Amino acid sequence: MLLPILLTPDLRAQPKTISLNYSNLLPANHKISLVSEEWCREIEKRTNGGVKITMFHGGTLTPATQAYDGVVKGLSDVAMSVFSYHRGRFPLTEFSDLPIGVKSCVTAAKLF
Repeated sequence: MLLPILLTPDLRAQPKTISLNYSNLLPANHKISLVSEEWCREIEKRTNGGVKITMFHGGTLTPATQAYDGVVKGLSDVAMSVFSYHRGRFPLTEFSDLPIGVKSCVTAAKLF
């Protein structure tokens, strides 16, 4: 009587892997893309494979100007873009696109 129960496959819920798509506007060999790839691997490692992120570089999943809409519409789960491509949607971040009186890009880079 116990034998059928012992031979029955494990019916407990198996953990599901969460698959996420990451839309990246930059080419795969860009330094930021390389760091992003490492971030994806770290997420997978820290979740013991529970979260798997697939990167799509160079705007192949969604163009940079449509990255936000792509996330909203479910085309991607994560997206990298530039706030200035989405004027009016993120008003608190738009200050970073305005000239702030610095004399060179080197000085500006140090500020940010």
